[in-house]
Amino acid sequence: MLFTKEKIVKVQYGIYTDLEAPKAIYPNIESLNNHKDLKCPAVNSVSNKVYGAKSYLDAEIEVHYDKAIKDLRFRYNFNDDFHPASNSVHQLIKDIIILNTDNGKHTIQLLSPYVFLTNDKDLEICSMQPNIEVKNLEYVIGGFKPYGWARPLNVAYALIDNTKTASLKLDLSSYMMKYIFNKPVNLEYVDFNQEQLEFINSCKGAIKYRKNINKLYKTHSTRRKKDILQWKIKYKYIKT
Repeated sequence: MLFTKEKIVKVQYGIYTDLEAPKAIYPNIESLNNHKDLKCPAVNSVSNKVYGAKSYLDAEIEVHYDKAIKDLRFRYNFNDDFHPASNSVHQLIKDIIILNTDNGKHTIQLLSPYVFLTNDKDLEICSMQPNIEVKNLEYVIGGFKPYGWARPLNVAYALIDNTKTASLKLDLSSYMMKYIFNKPVNLEYVDFNQEQLEFINSCKGAIKYRKNINKLYKTHSTRRKKDILQWKIKYKYIKT
């Protein structure tokens, strides 16, 4: 078929981070399919598949390759119309920036606080290039199946030219993260309960100990409960 019609999958997401910043600063994830009124089958085929979260910072970050240390360095400025000039803001920006070099390729990641949970074994989530103004950077697309592995999808860029400075500009009104699912989803925010937190923590930091975590995924996915989602209790009122 040219356009597939699939059953909507229930997905829950929450905020999970080691950072000290309060949950209140992180925006909700929103559906980005806002042209249903066009009644176009191509548009409707991605209904409930594309989502995004706006930036939680208004700041500009510059990155350059330092030949002396053979590594990346960064500097930043933030908009004091939106953020107080406090140590907390400085620390937050420093904590979310992850610089890495792998096989001669230099990357910058911005940590995301969002973790997704589902009971669908075949559901896949991929990151998409967001609405971030960049120079000398190329977006790095990533994806995985959240059924057996709970982790955020971070914003990631690769340096194009090591001899030039790269930059990116975060804006509170623009989408910092965009996601696309391979199936339509009903996305719901939750505060993770204890069972969900135990599942998330059970694979936290695994990449620090093992390469090729795909092998770990197969084992780890067998340990989770069949149903890991939260369900609202429906009360039935009886007239007396």
